[in-house]
Amino acid sequence: MTHNLGIQVIAEGVETAGQLNFLAGIGCDLAQGFLLCRPAAPDIIAGHLTDGCPLALPTRVRDARTCNVLIVETDESLRRWLRQELAAQGGHPHTVGAWDYLAREDTPVLLIDHRPPCITAVPFLERARRLYPNVVRILIADCPNAALLLAAVNQGGAFKVLDRPLSARQIREAVSEAHARARALRHGDAAGRGVDRDK
Repeated sequence: MTHNLGIQVIAEGVETAGQLNFLAGIGCDLAQGFLLCRPAAPDIIAGHLTDGCPLALPTRVRDARTCNVLIVETDESLRRWLRQELAAQGGHPHTVGAWDYLAREDTPVLLIDHRPPCITAVPFLERARRLYPNVVRILIADCPNAALLLAAVNQGGAFKVLDRPLSARQIREAVSEAHARARALRHGDAAGRGVDRDK
């Protein structure tokens, strides 16, 4: 809204690189906080300004060719299998802490396993949708019931819902389609907004 009014957006209290990347990703123009500069005397601040110390946020590199996939999965054997399959097709799967990774890295696809009580996918999907709307979300679940399907799609914005057990072909096709969708979102293309449930 502020950009439409010709006003720059300034973020205050930026303390981590993840916060800085997130703010740059949502279009924030300037930032202030301990990450950029600790409180200092006026002459030191003046020196920063005359030396050309950058105050503008860096633009996040958004390479449409990137094949990053974040896997949120508690089962070690499935996580290992997913990493192998995705790496075999040239992907770069990651299984690190989800929220910090999403804030730091350009991640077009999120693959999450619904495995209560360890991971309840719908709240996770909802938060990811709210914070990272251009990250394409795929849900994996055991025989998902209608309530889970509706919540995953309507509340969490799931692009696809995959039933376990998974085949290599199924995961490769789903991730490939998700990357195509992510590229379309980055280029402002409204095509491909449909949600599928694959078996």
